[in-house]
Amino acid sequence: MNRKFQFVTLALAALLTFCAVSTWPGVRGFRFGILSKSDGNVESGRGIQHEPARGADAQSDVTSCAYTFTSGSAQTYMKYCVTVNGNIVQFQSPLGVEDIKSATSSEGYGLCTDGASNSYWDWAGAGAKNWGPATLLAQTATEVKIARTTTDRIWTLTQTIMQVAGGPYAKIEMQLKNDTGVSQEGGFFMRWVDVNADNSTINNLDATTISAWGYRPFMAGSSYLPYGLLLQNFGVNTNESAGYALDTNQPPEVCEPGLTSTGTLTATDGSIMMLYVFPPVPKNQTATFNVKYAAF
Repeated sequence: MNRKFQFVTLALAALLTFCAVSTWPGVRGFRFGILSKSDGNVESGRGIQHEPARGADAQSDVTSCAYTFTSGSAQTYMKYCVTVNGNIVQFQSPLGVEDIKSATSSEGYGLCTDGASNSYWDWAGAGAKNWGPATLLAQTATEVKIARTTTDRIWTLTQTIMQVAGGPYAKIEMQLKNDTGVSQEGGFFMRWVDVNADNSTINNLDATTISAWGYRPFMAGSSYLPYGLLLQNFGVNTNESAGYALDTNQPPEVCEPGLTSTGTLTATDGSIMMLYVFPPVPKNQTATFNVKYAAF
């Protein structure tokens, strides 16, 4: 499916959900994930992406493993590690097949609300902005629970990252709570990763409404066994969502997240994303997003 046309449907749903979106502050240029080529070339859009990650108010650029989880053996082997801020910067499955780790190890979460007036992200090795320090809430042999509040104290994101050996896969439950005493506008929430499937930066990438993936394709005479990494919505989703294959290894612009999506990609150093459009969140209530990472 053409990703731009798919996102038109998503945009319409968001418009209906948010009702008077034209009244949002700063709504001019907020295109629900797609900036058309008539509005500027892709390269100029990518320039917008890179600058925020280098901003003086970026919170952290942490890629060190704080929590490591291992299960299975050989074909059922899975090992991944989580940073203090809740980023998965290594994912190995099956044994010997790494799908994320690189010189920058970039993976994480982004949020855009209030008609693009407020934006927050943490992409591990690719930069972070507008998140405060993380708090460890709980840790067991199979899961870790981490909370983090935005620097403006509007939102708290609580992540529960758990090992599911029966898959095997890593499940991420994300609850975004409105910490204020008034309803907050909805917006975009996304999980993104610079996929390096099967120990290779060059992959084929694609996506559907509920998933996105990158893989190293089989080629006649190749000396490797091809594998891939899947990022997929988990369980019943109450929000509008779409998977994206992005034609760059750089993170998305959180308020125009579909900017670098051009459809099915081959032989590309790209990335993948699950994007959610969520409605207004009443005071002290939460929006929930669940995904999983699995090898295939």
